[in-house]
Amino acid sequence: MARSKDDVGRFLYWSERRIRGIARDNGITLGRWKLTSVSPPSTVGPVPLPQASFSAPAQETDRRDMTIRVRKALKARTVVRFDSPPPTDFAEGVGRIEFARFIGGPEQDKGVLLHTHTSSPDGRRVDVILFGSLDNTPDFRTTDAAVVGWTSSAWMAVSQFMEGFRPDSINFWGSTEEAAFEVLKIALNQGCTGPDSEHAGRPWTRGFTLGRAENCEWFAEIYADIVLDHDTWADLLWNEGLDGPERILIGAPVWVRTASPQAVVRYTELRARGEDQRRWSLPIRRRARTDVHPITAPAEAIPPGTEPSTEPEQVN
Repeated sequence: MARSKDDVGRFLYWSERRIRGIARDNGITLGRWKLTSVSPPSTVGPVPLPQASFSAPAQETDRRDMTIRVRKALKARTVVRFDSPPPTDFAEGVGRIEFARFIGGPEQDKGVLLHTHTSSPDGRRVDVILFGSLDNTPDFRTTDAAVVGWTSSAWMAVSQFMEGFRPDSINFWGSTEEAAFEVLKIALNQGCTGPDSEHAGRPWTRGFTLGRAENCEWFAEIYADIVLDHDTWADLLWNEGLDGPERILIGAPVWVRTASPQAVVRYTELRARGEDQRRWSLPIRRRARTDVHPITAPAEAIPPGTEPSTEPEQVN
């Protein structure tokens, strides 16, 4: 469990309650038991042995060690390559994480949505959508995002997923796949104030969005793992401008860690510099699906020729 002295980083999301709950439920010790006293020897059979007393682990302060212990204990139950069929208990990966507010769920004003996507070895796109609390994110506040633009009425589906219930097949959403599709739309389109083309590749122009971070290690508890049937969903996904996703994982973040604070881009700072201010004067409405385009991969979502921490091009 030794670490290199160069293994440094910063946690952008850390749920103390969730990580300790996982440890408690799975018999994971997050700290070392300490020797507190040794009494005179007593006889156990023919052999005299000293009696030692130990104290339970104190509050663990080294978060990195905690993550190593949890990952090691849950390795057999954690999906990394996404080449095994559902269901999934835990998942982890490395990549860009988008942060946004989510005010429709059980956390209400303190809700936060994290979104990332990856690919399985055979090239299938996997979207991971996680719902947590802003209390666990030191870099973002409720005031960092404008509450404007399109919002979804699918918050009940989110609540059902988080509580471990599959949405009733006779309810408004029709099926578990349809409910998962609505959750994906929340992650990608919440806060839109116009056609897709006005926001494509520029999430800071949407309401509710908080920021992003590159090259993040993330670990999550998964409540729903849905594979979309291609024959059923291909045309609908294309019509909705969501060409690409084939598997959707919905759950709760346990931690997100990045190697450097410089990897974090806070969208409130872009807005404060006057980037795309005209976007916020548009009327609030559910966005019209008049423009169709495929999902942009994370590496392509940054304006061409710029680095993650640089400013986007000015809009005239």
